[in-house]
Amino acid sequence: MIDGIIYDGAGNIKQQTEHFGDGSYTTYQYDTENLHNWSQNHLHYNSSGQHDIGVSFMDDGSRTEFQYDVNNTQAWSVQQAHFDTQGRNDFTVQQYDGGDRTEFRYDVNNVFVWNQQHNHFDAQNRNDLTREYADNGERTDYYTDVAGLNVWNARHMHFTVDGRNDYSVDFNDNGSRTEYRNDIHNQYEWSSYNTIHRADGRFEQGIAYLDNGQTYKEVYDLDSQHAWKFHTFQYSDQGKLMMSSLLFDNGVSHINIYDYLNTSSLEYTNYYFNKYGQNTVNSLVYDNGRVEGRGPGLPSDMQPPSGTNPEPFFYRKPAYIWL
Repeated sequence: MIDGIIYDGAGNIKQQTEHFGDGSYTTYQYDTENLHNWSQNHLHYNSSGQHDIGVSFMDDGSRTEFQYDVNNTQAWSVQQAHFDTQGRNDFTVQQYDGGDRTEFRYDVNNVFVWNQQHNHFDAQNRNDLTREYADNGERTDYYTDVAGLNVWNARHMHFTVDGRNDYSVDFNDNGSRTEYRNDIHNQYEWSSYNTIHRADGRFEQGIAYLDNGQTYKEVYDLDSQHAWKFHTFQYSDQGKLMMSSLLFDNGVSHINIYDYLNTSSLEYTNYYFNKYGQNTVNSLVYDNGRVEGRGPGLPSDMQPPSGTNPEPFFYRKPAYIWL
């Protein structure tokens, strides 16, 4: 049944209402006087008189559909979906019960490297998360610490086509950044490798978690606060210090090998090298504090590769350092 017909001054139908058998009805509005950017509005009301669906047909040929969660069955209270002139959904907004919202953008014209972009805004209208689905199937999540709850102000996380996180980076409040790499393809001897870079891009610290459960750490003295410029540590799968090394500003270096399994009376063995990488003197440090000096010579398992003469720190460094 049609009723509630309203005419404009020229006798054109400006509004009418259609009633349905289930008690619901739709009101049709027509912009006969061209006062709006839409030509028609269709407003549906359920049998309880609640406005649950609306459609606006725009002058440019596109349309916007509105859904209202009157029965409170969705996580959102209002959903607004836009369709272009070819009927393709290019933009959707979901307004949630808590006051936040997510905007979904779809690259229907293939002008971006992503096919979908999801932007979340908190109740204060701050964009705290953007998620981009790339054309190649990968995904990147961009987090913004709008509430200032973390030591970083932005976090970017990359995921492969099968949803595995292979790379992340934190942009820290002090201007530095922390990068996280995960060896999802098992190409390296580490499962994850984290690095810290200063605001000027200089590499300051790295920590690698090895496949065998050990941990490798390297630190650079970028501010020249110490007599050394490079310090490394290697820990067992039980967290015990196995090896440490120092490369001093004058080119001299030390390596300490620790008796982390406590199989002898030694605490650690210290190897000294000159700036040419030559082992000059060694010392044994015992558990009781006694120190014993010895002449030069490297154990066979610490000899540099054939045909090379690198400084000892560099031929001891695992392959992941070269990333």
